[in-house]
Amino acid sequence: MSDQQITQVFLPTDLSNTSEIAFAHALKLSVIGKAELDILHVGENVDVNNFPKVLSLLEKWQYLQKGSSKADILKLGCFVRKIAAPSSDPFSWIMDYLKTHHPDLIVLLTHQKKGIRRWIKKSISEPIARKSKAMTLFIPHETSGFVCMESGKSKLKHILIPITKDPNPEIAIKVAEKFAARVAEDENVNFTLLFVGDIEDKPSAKLLNKNWEFIVRGGNVVEQILSVSKFKQTDLIAMTTKGHDGFVDALRGSTTEQVIRETSTPVLAIPISRK
Repeated sequence: MSDQQITQVFLPTDLSNTSEIAFAHALKLSVIGKAELDILHVGENVDVNNFPKVLSLLEKWQYLQKGSSKADILKLGCFVRKIAAPSSDPFSWIMDYLKTHHPDLIVLLTHQKKGIRRWIKKSISEPIARKSKAMTLFIPHETSGFVCMESGKSKLKHILIPITKDPNPEIAIKVAEKFAARVAEDENVNFTLLFVGDIEDKPSAKLLNKNWEFIVRGGNVVEQILSVSKFKQTDLIAMTTKGHDGFVDALRGSTTEQVIRETSTPVLAIPISRK
């Protein structure tokens, strides 16, 4: 995964105002990687005219000149496909799409749901990411993320990487480093490795330069990740994930899923199961 190029990006969208932030991140990453971008909306009355305006946003970001045509988007190396699916079952449509397409990156807007409200209306973002086994960027609906809607510039300055011995921390470290190298406007991105547990159990990890630090804390893993993320004003949390390890995890969700539900920071989930 650490050596994989992003050549196909997938964005399921509900076309809401808050989904514009997820769209901006998906488009930015597609342009940077010269990747295909598939935008899928599932609804009973779908109008492609209501889809996000790719051309106007690229002009606004000055990737294209005013008055450009859709053909000019291809000159950027980015191919955008808008898919309208007339259905009341978005989850089934998305899973059918993933059976025949294998994106390198999925961008998902998430809505934090806690307590009984979560059980009444369960999010489909987590099972989509889990079943697809694709690297997934979760964008919380109340955040502006690390891509500026007005300019298209990256605001990525700090990445938090929670690590354990298993999965191997080197996977998340390499992915986070390469992600920052491609996305960040500022070369001086700071990285924090966080291990929650006894210091004797701390995994070995090589700090690549002075912009890297290693923090060890005790206590609840999810609480400490959220605490350090807030204290460090993190722009992205990068986590490797193995999915559910047992019955209890299946009920409460994996560590990554629990963080996604609580944080207002974008999370890059990196599955170790995808070859």
